[in-house]
Amino acid sequence: MIADIIYNPLIRQTVKRLEFYCEKYFPWFYKNAALRLKGFIKRLLFSYILRKGAANAGLEWNVVRDLADKNYRPLVSVIVPNYNHAAFLKQRLDSIYRQTYSNIEVVLLDDCSTDDSTAILQEYAKRYPYNTRLYLNEKNGGKVFAQWEKGISLAKGELVWIAESDDWCERDFLEKLVISFSNRMVTLAFAQTKFMQNDICITTMKDYLGALTKLNCQQNFCMSANELVKCGFAISNVIPNVSSAIFRKHEYLVNSEVTAAWRDLKLCGDWFFYLNLIRGGLVYYSADTTNYYRVHKKSTSLAVQATPRYYEEHAYISSYVVKEYDVPKECFERLYTSLVGHWQSFNNADPNIDLSKLYDVEKIYAKRTERKPNILMCVFSMQMGGGETFPIFLANRLKQSGLTVTLVNYNLGGDEATVRRLVSDSLPLLNLKDINYNAEFIKSLGADVVHSHHASVDEMNAHFTKGALCRQVVTLHGMYETINITDARRAINLLNENDAAIVYTAEKNLTTLKRLNVLDWKVLEKIDNGLPDYAITPISRKSLNIPEAAFVFCLVSRGVPEKGWLEAIEAVQKARERCKEDIRLIIVGDGLMYDRLRNRSDDFLRMAGSKSNIRDYFAASDMGLLPSYFAGESFPLVTIDCLKAGRPMLASDIGEIKYQLSAPNGEYAGVTFELIDNKVDIDALADNIINIVCNRALYEKLCANVALAKEKFDMNKIADKYLNIYKKNVGSLSDADKR
Repeated sequence: MIADIIYNPLIRQTVKRLEFYCEKYFPWFYKNAALRLKGFIKRLLFSYILRKGAANAGLEWNVVRDLADKNYRPLVSVIVPNYNHAAFLKQRLDSIYRQTYSNIEVVLLDDCSTDDSTAILQEYAKRYPYNTRLYLNEKNGGKVFAQWEKGISLAKGELVWIAESDDWCERDFLEKLVISFSNRMVTLAFAQTKFMQNDICITTMKDYLGALTKLNCQQNFCMSANELVKCGFAISNVIPNVSSAIFRKHEYLVNSEVTAAWRDLKLCGDWFFYLNLIRGGLVYYSADTTNYYRVHKKSTSLAVQATPRYYEEHAYISSYVVKEYDVPKECFERLYTSLVGHWQSFNNADPNIDLSKLYDVEKIYAKRTERKPNILMCVFSMQMGGGETFPIFLANRLKQSGLTVTLVNYNLGGDEATVRRLVSDSLPLLNLKDINYNAEFIKSLGADVVHSHHASVDEMNAHFTKGALCRQVVTLHGMYETINITDARRAINLLNENDAAIVYTAEKNLTTLKRLNVLDWKVLEKIDNGLPDYAITPISRKSLNIPEAAFVFCLVSRGVPEKGWLEAIEAVQKARERCKEDIRLIIVGDGLMYDRLRNRSDDFLRMAGSKSNIRDYFAASDMGLLPSYFAGESFPLVTIDCLKAGRPMLASDIGEIKYQLSAPNGEYAGVTFELIDNKVDIDALADNIINIVCNRALYEKLCANVALAKEKFDMNKIADKYLNIYKKNVGSLSDADKR
């Protein structure tokens, strides 16, 4: 019951509306009673969450039983790379096309086969034209990984299955694995494998993983990538055959590290690929279905195992593991012992070869000093707001740069599809409505840094990171200025005890720290907000029923009263009356004010609702507008969006907006106006609107400064600054602590 109250968005919206009307119509009661009651209830719910987390110390990831969405039916791209496997192709293809899971596309690839493969592939492509594409190479690619890369680039599905042309599987193979991906934390799922020779099972998964006692392949399991690596993936490739696995497709799946590995490795390229793609997420294993892996007596992999290259490739893998995962030295020592035994098992092994030179445990483990920090990026909820969307953009960029990043959604507010779509497919996403969050959970993911952007989340993380042996980073986006001093003191004291690093975006963020006399932090650094660049397609004015000749302002924000929606409408209305110009206003966003104003019939007003492509709306306008008097306004992202859309902005002089609009030449890409008693002077705002609309030279000058002003918000540079913060903090944890 309490959890339903915490997470139900309808209840939360209702409480917000009641709070708004209480403050407006009963200010004395709101100030003297309602706020205290609200604080008491919040502390009660917070205590419940902490107790709930503490009770869940033995964390389990029951992704199919507890979290799976049975309506989840994504497109799976089945890639069949073939070379001279005509003898096995029909069995392979029948096992694909007869799957009980039907939402598939099949990408057939042939690498210049010299047998009857082409005729068979063409036959199946003709038989199943509605979901099959056939690609025949004109020149042999030389490596199986070249075919993998080609297939992945051609895949249109959310999930990818590389089904090798000489294997086969049970009819329910996809049905048993796909459902696990409805949990956005799952990056890869695989099934049990039976090793076949002449249609006889020669080895089972139990035999293959026999030495890895922490992995029970006779029952389903789900582990974080970090735990799986420690339990055995660092010692052996626990996925013996790519046909047994399906994985999530995203734009960074085949990155520069993967292509380098596929270029340099003959045997372990698949192992490297798996280790790279699972970082920060979960791996699911199903014992309920079977992949059949055909082992050939004269396979290339068996030949390589009798050469020094096999051991050099293991050193390559271990060097990668030690830089990406927090793995104890014991794993590499166990692998070395296994390699020695493997080498001695060959009758033709050269006794003069020193394996310790090919696989040097000390040299490999010394590379842990190069380890990149593993980040948990925490958001309050999936809703519009700088403190909610900036961490998503930052997490996306850090992931793109090669870091291990997991996005943790506390799910304590709204859940907007437009915001959820901002999350890169490459990011594992944990929704805390489904899983309790505690120190054991943080350890399971191998997190080095837990980064939050909201006071409530900051406070919870301060509790949860105790005993987790990781560092806490907090970015202040203005919320501490809006909450009561008692709540702020409690959160700040916890952060102080945790030795958290604090990043602030505006000088006003330090107000509360000054009031509490706690400015003496080991790491207290100012970093601008930023946003990525992306293609813009302006919304056509015709679609909005706005004349091309009109001067259009665009206001984008959450629909809270203090963002100035009503003031903007009234000011534009007055400006139209005074100067007789055709001035229009587009408002993008939803929430309380959208509900109140959406049915207004003003000819000059367009209420667009919530949109993810806000730059397209700015680009359709002449100028941004932000008459905000919101107490927590610090470094609004919409100002950056407006500039990146190539438009100047008219805004209240609050937080860092004036700095945001400043150009290196000392001029501005917009106009700011003063608030009077923290309110918008509607007449003064109307005068500013008239001055801009009627003074073409002024407007063109503002536009000319946009390109200069927006240079400050390069997301790459901002992500680098945060990475330095992470490294600085993680570096203060000793190796003994991390163990």
